[in-house]
Amino acid sequence: MKMALFSEFVDLAKKHRMHPLYLHNILRFRILGVGNSEIATLIGVNRNTVNRYVNIMSKIPVEEALRLAELVCFTERLDVK
Repeated sequence: MKMALFSEFVDLAKKHRMHPLYLHNILRFRILGVGNSEIATLIGVNRNTVNRYVNIMSKIPVEEALRLAELVCFTERLDVK
């Protein structure tokens, strides 16, 4: 079951040309109310990368964005290269 959730998350991330691990961490912190600059520092990516991912998330279909957020809640840790 958990592997299916990981696979679904990875597939959705890649569909929108986002790295699954970055997206997982960005969404996890956004859900917690952390700002983009702080997220960038916490996960070790450029602030513009975080801004770009948040921007992409705001443009994808609502159903897919909600599903990604839901999958983040079900998957505590994502080990994807």
